[in-house]
Amino acid sequence: MSREELELEILNYLKKNDDKCIKCIDNNRKFIQEYYNEFDNSLAVKNFVNKLNDVLMNLTKFELVKKVLSHPAFKDIYKEFRGSDILIRACKDAKNKKLVEWLLTEDIDLYLQDSEGKTALMHASEHYQLLFAVEKLIKGSGDHIHVTDNNGNTALFYGNRDALTKMLKANFDINHINNDNENIFLYFCKADKFKSFDLIIKLDINFNLVNNVGKTGAMYLVEHNRFLQLKELITKKQIDVNYKNKFGDTLVSVFIKNYYKNYSNYIGNFVSEVNYLQYKNAAFTLQELVRAGCDFNVIIDDDGNTPIIFFLLTEDYVSAHYILSNCEIDVSVTNRFDISASLLSEFINKNVFERLQYHKKRYRKKFSYDTLMNLIRNNRTFDSTYGNNNNVSMNKQYRYFPSPNTPSIQQWFLEFLYPNIGAEYYYVSTFRATQSYNYAIS
Repeated sequence: MSREELELEILNYLKKNDDKCIKCIDNNRKFIQEYYNEFDNSLAVKNFVNKLNDVLMNLTKFELVKKVLSHPAFKDIYKEFRGSDILIRACKDAKNKKLVEWLLTEDIDLYLQDSEGKTALMHASEHYQLLFAVEKLIKGSGDHIHVTDNNGNTALFYGNRDALTKMLKANFDINHINNDNENIFLYFCKADKFKSFDLIIKLDINFNLVNNVGKTGAMYLVEHNRFLQLKELITKKQIDVNYKNKFGDTLVSVFIKNYYKNYSNYIGNFVSEVNYLQYKNAAFTLQELVRAGCDFNVIIDDDGNTPIIFFLLTEDYVSAHYILSNCEIDVSVTNRFDISASLLSEFINKNVFERLQYHKKRYRKKFSYDTLMNLIRNNRTFDSTYGNNNNVSMNKQYRYFPSPNTPSIQQWFLEFLYPNIGAEYYYVSTFRATQSYNYAIS
């Protein structure tokens, strides 16, 4: 019998859970001991263990496997097995709980890492069905729990909510910083692991940490429109809501850039329940930024635009109306093209208000073309001298434009930011608004 035939026979017996496997090993004991020797032929040992591990991934009974590995002829194979990636593979796959349970009794090397630097604990902590494995792996808080992956993350950074609850009771370093200069709070915000937010917010860690790209946890919450978590963070941790990083980014500028990018680049049917819910969260995030006292006069880009200039350029009049009604807005600020909100009041598209669905007559004093004009023209910073500048050209401005999706967003924002003016529910209103817009531009 050749070596290949012997290996195949042993592995097939294991697949079938056939005790003839032991007799086969006994009959070939001398060859196995001489050939599968870690000193003389370590590569052969590794290759066989890899094949064995492939078989194990689909087994649910392990008594025979244990007998085979404990056979004197398998001494070096068993040693290699304990130092193999089988537990990592089983935890990553997470489909064979019985295999994981058995491996946890086999003294497998817990420090072993895969190509990404992830340990078995890291993989297990991502799967709710492997919570039992997480509990076993962190028991005693061995040093393996502090192993970091290629990005400098410990297993704590990988944990789902249930796993994190267990791991926070172990001896993890909750202040650990990864290679991107992120602690667990900042990392979770970036990864949008919001389900664990209530656990993280209770920790005694730095909630103002800035990562290598200049982002704070609050900025990522804004990007993901997690307005409830943002509100809790601001309320409980007293963060600086007007913090500006080295790139000039603030919570407000991050919101606007992300908001515009998402809808201006959208391809496909925009009017959907998914988008409705996404922009519902966006509207409430804008509302939370206003309530938190964020500065809405900040420069949001290298053209020198402010939020009010952005909203007017994109014909986002609901948002413009909202911040003018609730913030101290400077409408005299000009961008590098000499465009200001004062100037843009000359170009407000009245048709946008006609397309919006709400009780226009009843609430014309609360929200309308006229109220927006009054908010700008009666603003104490309104600059009436803009008309004297003959060099101003709207064509110079190229960064922001209304999108075909703007009418839908306007209707949704009107519903959320002005909930008591009779804005229709989105299935009806967005269809009408979109149809009207398409007709207007055709």
